[in-house]
Amino acid sequence: MICQKCKSEIESGSIFCPKCGEAVQMVPDYNILDDDFLYSMVDKKEDDSQNESESALQQNEDGNEKGTKENDTNKSLIQHLKDPKNRKYVISAGVATIFIICISIVLYVNSYSYCYKQGLKCDKSGDYASACEYYLKAIGRDDSQYAAYEALGIDCYNLEKYEDAITYLNYAIEINPDAVDSYMYLIKAYLAVGDYDSIDSLKSTVTNPDIIAVFDDNVVSAPEFSIPAGSYNDDFDLELSSSKGDSIYYTTDGSNPISSSSKIEYTEAIRIEEGDSCIKAVCLDLNGKYSEVVTSKYTVKYSKPDKPVVSIENGSFTTETFITVTVPENCNVYYTWDGTVPNESSSLYSEPIRVIEGNNILSLVSIDDHGMISDVLECNYKYLP
Repeated sequence: MICQKCKSEIESGSIFCPKCGEAVQMVPDYNILDDDFLYSMVDKKEDDSQNESESALQQNEDGNEKGTKENDTNKSLIQHLKDPKNRKYVISAGVATIFIICISIVLYVNSYSYCYKQGLKCDKSGDYASACEYYLKAIGRDDSQYAAYEALGIDCYNLEKYEDAITYLNYAIEINPDAVDSYMYLIKAYLAVGDYDSIDSLKSTVTNPDIIAVFDDNVVSAPEFSIPAGSYNDDFDLELSSSKGDSIYYTTDGSNPISSSSKIEYTEAIRIEEGDSCIKAVCLDLNGKYSEVVTSKYTVKYSKPDKPVVSIENGSFTTETFITVTVPENCNVYYTWDGTVPNESSSLYSEPIRVIEGNNILSLVSIDDHGMISDVLECNYKYLP
């Protein structure tokens, strides 16, 4: 170690210089470069601190300025509201705004759109009764929209209020003649009450092929009868047919061909004989749907057949003469020469009859397949050879 005063050598551990008595200064060894680095770090730290201080100061100034402006605004507003006139105006404007909002809400919740949408929500949850109430309100607001009528009619059908459904769905169709769903549920409602005449009438007004298809899909055509109901004087064969080739079932005792245990599947013509007959028939399609049950009543009452027609009704002859007879259809002709009324035991006409000698009465009758006998035809012939 070197004394800083006299430059004499000082032993390590000495406190005073042995030569000049100066106190030893304990200064550690270090490189000057270390000092430069330390100073640079200190300068940088000071610069950063200064920048942060300036930034904070600027922010504080901006904040103060903003706060000042806000305070000024608030003070201005407060000062403005302290004026009774201004405060009254603000309160009035607020009340008016609230009133307008309330009125808007009331108008909306009572509007067609709102009521219709609420009805749809009820439909989704299966609450058809509540849906009907909303649809009725919607119609009350605007009765020109077919959608509310249609939805109301469908819900009435779902609630089995078929007459109401028919009413509302007809309204929907009047407004929109192409409303396919309205037609579909209207047809179902008519079917539910058995009003097939209205279905036929409704179909007669339709030209839209999509709606015609709805009829075809939902309505099974009833059987057709080959002979119309009425009175007849002879037996006949009645044929039934289906326009779509559906199966046909019928009864002859007046019972329902859908549920009756006596129903018969139609495979051949039905023989209608003497007396009263009631034929009820129905079609059954491949999907298990039945048509309308149709009824046709017949009365068969046999009548007397026509009298035979002869080639010569009366006459006098001197030569051998033969009488020919025209036999009515489905009849046989019987005759006698003794004036008695012919019957099935009498002579059967099969060839021309020879007039017998003398003055005689030829009696003839027609007897049909049912044993009905015609009036007697009497002819007077004189044969004198």
